Amino acid sequence: MTDLPAWREGLIVAALALLAVIGLMSRSDLVEAGHPNFERPWDHHKYIHMADGGAFDFRVAPFCWRVGVPLAVSVLPLEHRDSFLIIAALGILVAGLMLYYAARRYGFSPRLSAAGMLLFFSLGWASKYNLMHFWLSDAAALGIVGLVILLILERRMLWAAFLLALGVMVKESIIFVAPLLYTLRTRRLLDGRLVLHSILYALPALALLVSIRSAIPMGNGDANYLATLPENLRAVHHGVSDFDMAYLWREHGLRRLTAPSLLSLKEMSIWSWGPLVLLIPFFVLRRPREIFLRFLPLFILAYAQILLASNVQRLVVLASAAVILPGLAVLQHWGRWLRAGEGCWIALAAGLLALNLLDPASYSAAFPVQLLYFTAFILILLLARRFRIFAPEGGIC
Repeated sequence: MTDLPAWREGLIVAALALLAVIGLMSRSDLVEAGHPNFERPWDHHKYIHMADGGAFDFRVAPFCWRVGVPLAVSVLPLEHRDSFLIIAALGILVAGLMLYYAARRYGFSPRLSAAGMLLFFSLGWASKYNLMHFWLSDAAALGIVGLVILLILERRMLWAAFLLALGVMVKESIIFVAPLLYTLRTRRLLDGRLVLHSILYALPALALLVSIRSAIPMGNGDANYLATLPENLRAVHHGVSDFDMAYLWREHGLRRLTAPSLLSLKEMSIWSWGPLVLLIPFFVLRRPREIFLRFLPLFILAYAQILLASNVQRLVVLASAAVILPGLAVLQHWGRWLRAGEGCWIALAAGLLALNLLDPASYSAAFPVQLLYFTAFILILLLARRFRIFAPEGGIC
C-alpha cells in the first residue's frame, strides 16, 4: 500500500477494518433477549431503559450521566436493539481506523499501521466484549477517543475540543483524553502557553461534564426513588446501589492496594493486553519511549479507574493507543533485527484476531493459547534469520 493514492489506501484499510468487525460480530454470542445472561441485573438494562424514554429521568449513577448513546438510539428510526448494535459496531470500526491513521501520523508504514489496527481488533476486551455487550457505551467511547487522538495529532483542535465535549456525554472517562491535548503537541516538558491553550480546549468538556452531573442528581442513596425501580435498574454492582467515592474506594481501591492478588495482576496485564504485554518492557527503547510518554497520562488515568470500579479489563483498554502505538515501534525494531518484512506483523496480528473468533462465547482466546501462537511466530522468524530464509529483497513475509 506504500505507493497507493491516499483514497485507495483508505478504501483498502476501511475494507480490512469492516471485514474484521463483521468477523467479530458473526463470531460473538450477543447478550440479547434469550441469552442466559440477558436477564441478569447488569448495565445493559439501564441503557435500554434510558433509550426507552428515561434518559433524563433515570437517576442511578453512573449510568444516568451517560446519556449520549441512549439519546442517539431514541431518535434513530430503527428498533432499539438494532440501533444499539449499529452504534457499537461503528464505535469499534472507527476506533480501529483511527488507530491506523494515528500510526500513519507517527510515520509508520501502511503495513505496520494495518498491523496495529488488527492488534486493536485482537484485544478481546476492546472489541469482542463491546460487540457482545453492544448495549453499553464503551464501544462508542472507544471510537470517540480514537477520533479525538487523531484530531489532536492533525492539529484540528476545535474539532478535537468539540468531540471531547460530545464524548463526556457518552462516558465520563473520555475526559481522560484531555491531557493529550498538551502531551501530543508539546515539544518540551513545560510550555506554559501551550498548557493554557490546552486547558481552554478542554474547558467545554469539563463544563459539560459538571453540568450533566448537576442537572441529573444521583439517586443511588434515595431509598424512596430506588423502591420504584426493579432490581435490574437499581443495582450498580453485586446487587448494591451505592456509588459514593468513599464506598468505591474501600470496596475496590483499598482492597487492590492493600491485598493485591494474582488474579488482579492477571486482570491488569495479560487478560487486558494478551501477548502485547511482552512488548511493554521494550518501551524503554528510544522510539517506543517517545511515543509512550506522550500517551502516559491516558495510560495512568485508564488504570486509575480500577481504584473506584469492580471491572478492570474493559476499563484499561481505553488506553489501547498508549500500548499499540509504541508497540508498533517495538515491532519495527524487532523487524529490523530479525530482517522480517512488515507483512509479518500483519500476519501475527491477523492470527491473534483469528484465535478470538474460535469461541463465540468468550471475549478472548485463553492467554496460554495466545502466548503459544505469539512465541511460535517469533521463533519461526528467528529460525528464518538464523538459516537465512529471506526474500530476495531482504526479509521474510
